[in-house]
Amino acid sequence: MTTHLKILSEGSYAGNPRNEDRLGYVGDAAWLMDGATGLGPSKFSDKTDAEWLVGAVSGFLTETFTNDPEVDTLDALGHAIEAVGEGYSRATNNAELEPFARPSAGLSLVRVNGEEVELSHLADVKAYVFDRAGGYKVYGGGPLEALDNSALEALRKVQAQQAEPDLKAAREEINPVLRQNRALMNTPDGYWVLTLDPVCLEGLKTEYLKAADISYILLATDGFYDLWENYVIGGLHDIKRRLIAGEDDSIITELRRIETDDPHGIKHTRFKLHDDASWVLMSIEGFGEKARSRTGPERRE
Repeated sequence: MTTHLKILSEGSYAGNPRNEDRLGYVGDAAWLMDGATGLGPSKFSDKTDAEWLVGAVSGFLTETFTNDPEVDTLDALGHAIEAVGEGYSRATNNAELEPFARPSAGLSLVRVNGEEVELSHLADVKAYVFDRAGGYKVYGGGPLEALDNSALEALRKVQAQQAEPDLKAAREEINPVLRQNRALMNTPDGYWVLTLDPVCLEGLKTEYLKAADISYILLATDGFYDLWENYVIGGLHDIKRRLIAGEDDSIITELRRIETDDPHGIKHTRFKLHDDASWVLMSIEGFGEKARSRTGPERRE
């Protein structure tokens, strides 16, 4: 079988001892997940709930797309949620969780189907889709990004009142805001994110793009896209060029230097000193300029 999706660069650099991002790819499918750092104690002794969630879902997707490359995306995700949810219940002895404590993760999933690229996404993992003319369009972010910005504004107000900068103390003080926002997951007035409740798929956004029009797709978690969206190291096109050239180690070194030089987030407001930084950069190959396409309806509003 011809594979049209070619991985050019991928990486996942932990910001802390536990990496709550996860990436994967099989054939003409690639995905990236960003687990939400827990706001309560973990149910596991050796990992966080978010780390467990992204690892389990990614493993299930790898097996699913390997065994059935033609499986419908909604079916694949639905079966993953069901299987992983059962595993989580067994591992945690059916623990009852408050809404803000339920494990969740952002997701961006790319598949090449026929002459289309199918792009499905939840929450704040972003997909930067480059056309063959050199432009690009961004998918992802949305309501969760807006909620995070409101929490960052609350953080800035706390920091402005501190006698001495202390990011950790300020972060603890806004915990009620973070918990209030997190409790809005998968609600009409909140944001949609991958969880162990299949209701989350009601918010899955799916784009159907003409494969012949696309040159590259970059999937990135917020810990990585802060580079060009907030820290302004070069720009997105420059980062793409450097990733293709194999300069990911130097890019991450620059990222960590910027964070370390601003340990309390005074210049660049953020919730933690270092965040997990992950990406998958791929090219779409094997399509001519006159390739036929069709535009399918979005599966969910």
